[in-house]
Amino acid sequence: MGHDNEADKLALTLVAAERFEGDTIVMVAAGMCHSVTLGQDRRVWMWGWSFNGCLGHNNEEGRLVPTHLGGALARAVTVLVVAGSSNILAVTMNCVLWAWGSGGGQVHGGNGQLGLGDGDDRLVPTRVGREETFGSQVLTAACGYAHTLCVTEEGTLWTLGSGCDGVLGHSNANNRLLPTQVEAQYFGHAKIVSAAAGSDTEIASSYSAIVTEHGHLYA
Repeated sequence: MGHDNEADKLALTLVAAERFEGDTIVMVAAGMCHSVTLGQDRRVWMWGWSFNGCLGHNNEEGRLVPTHLGGALARAVTVLVVAGSSNILAVTMNCVLWAWGSGGGQVHGGNGQLGLGDGDDRLVPTRVGREETFGSQVLTAACGYAHTLCVTEEGTLWTLGSGCDGVLGHSNANNRLLPTQVEAQYFGHAKIVSAAAGSDTEIASSYSAIVTEHGHLYA
């Protein structure tokens, strides 16, 4: 929880500003056992357990306090961070999508929720495709337990990872190791403006939801 110890907190407890070198936090997201924040200066900070390298520090060592993420994202201007159960996504100012953490393993080819074409884990932020991969720039994303949703500037929806329960929106339960566009006919050819992904690990169920430009909700 960013407090330099593993003690549970029964009430909201301030994480000292000096943990973030005095930066103002503008965005926060939490996964199963890890947290990520985005500062006003656009630096990304991570802490918690590092299963599958989900902290992005090129190892699987946990961090008890917020630790600045270096590498490629240290040189980019990050505008969005999203946490899955054991993976992280970030979108930078040039609308490039980055992913790291769990790739879903190698069973049956892996879930592939990082969108990198395999089920391998990534210990550092890794670029997902190129602008031409999505047809236009990625503006926002959402992570479930083992699947990912991406919304582009043109309002198209792309999904990847585990297709369990049909959460990818392709009329089947197949996994997608690479970002795959959901046919616009399923949304009346409207543009997508928002997406959310969730899961219930107790009953092994996952789900997705999107909102169109007309304010219609699909789930």
